[in-house]
Amino acid sequence: MKGAVAGRDAQRYLARGETLHALVQQHSLKEEGMLYPMMYQVIGAQAGELIGRCNALEPA
Repeated sequence: MKGAVAGRDAQRYLARGETLHALVQQHSLKEEGMLYPMMYQVIGAQAGELIGRCNALEPA
């Protein structure tokens, strides 16, 4: 996409954007279908506490 911007090539930029969008969608579906359910199995009842601890962290 950076090369398309540098070359002022709108068509190439849009095509690369569509490809990136499709990859992100696939990645998200995999996370939602596999990672999140596995995570919930592992952390279960501790989820609220862990989220609270994460929210209390100061940004680097």
